[in-house]
Amino acid sequence: MKAAATLTGVILLLVGLLALFVASAWGPGNSDELVSGGAAVVPWFLLPAIGTCAAVTVLVRAIIGGTVGAALLVAAGSLAAWVAMVFIVSD
Repeated sequence: MKAAATLTGVILLLVGLLALFVASAWGPGNSDELVSGGAAVVPWFLLPAIGTCAAVTVLVRAIIGGTVGAALLVAAGSLAAWVAMVFIVSD
């Protein structure tokens, strides 16, 4: 179970870092921005940041010891919500 949690944490961390890169590349202030500003900026940057931090928490708790279920749910949920938001905004 520890190996599965670690692998899932690594995958979520990579997805979170990719989401942060996409958020900075196509966020407000760029020529091809998907989000121009306003209230949409908060989830645009906050959701991938929360997912990335939760993925790091999964890795730390898997290595040190402890339950990782809540952190896995937070990481997967926030990153999935960000991906859904990207598809909604890009239409």
